[in-house]
Amino acid sequence: MQQFRFSGRIAELGTYWSAEKKIRATKTKGNTSIRKTLANLRQAARRLASVLNCNFTTSDIFATAGFDDEHLPGTKKEAAKVVRLWLERVGRWYFGQTGNTLRYVYAICDRDPKTKKKVRLHAHIVMDDVAIAILREKWGNGDVHSEYLYHDANGEFLELATYIIENSFNEKNEKKYVPSRNLKKPVVPKPERVRRKGEFKLPKGARLIERQTTHNRYGTMEYVRYVLPKDYVIPEREIKKDVKKC
Repeated sequence: MQQFRFSGRIAELGTYWSAEKKIRATKTKGNTSIRKTLANLRQAARRLASVLNCNFTTSDIFATAGFDDEHLPGTKKEAAKVVRLWLERVGRWYFGQTGNTLRYVYAICDRDPKTKKKVRLHAHIVMDDVAIAILREKWGNGDVHSEYLYHDANGEFLELATYIIENSFNEKNEKKYVPSRNLKKPVVPKPERVRRKGEFKLPKGARLIERQTTHNRYGTMEYVRYVLPKDYVIPEREIKKDVKKC
């Protein structure tokens, strides 16, 4: 069984083959809980990168909004409420100026990406570029730093997405990021059965970003992430009718 996901010029493929004969499970060295947490963080970063790739460009804004002593919330939930109300005010101004609905993704963060130790509460926001004109004026809770979005070496936002996810490092069942409702979704065709059991061959002109293959007693799983050729067109048969192509 294989499943594609397309977000801009970035394609992802997950393939699974059942084992012809189940093998006895073996213990893996290392802390299983830590490995699972890291795997979940990688998955969350990939999902966020897909959202960013579909909706934003290097002309849009990456902002960090901090809280001073007077306005510092006691919890992440309280901080999220402050950010949400702030984005509503910015959104009203943005609609009045442009006639469009503000696009954004925000995350409430309190961890150092390297040490994973707690740091002062702050928010990371990716948003439309025009909104920077009102961003600082409407915040009023502390300092705001902003810069234009940047692509990583592969021409996507996976590096930025990883930074945001590792900075939030939320507890189990907490949302790692919150997107606005008007964002385009990655194109995810219906899963299809495959007979191949070797490595997936990239389309001509595509460039490999990442390939991972894992095995367990039930079968083999392969994950491939690659940059599509500039002239690549997603076949219509692979696009669901109810999905707006990003």
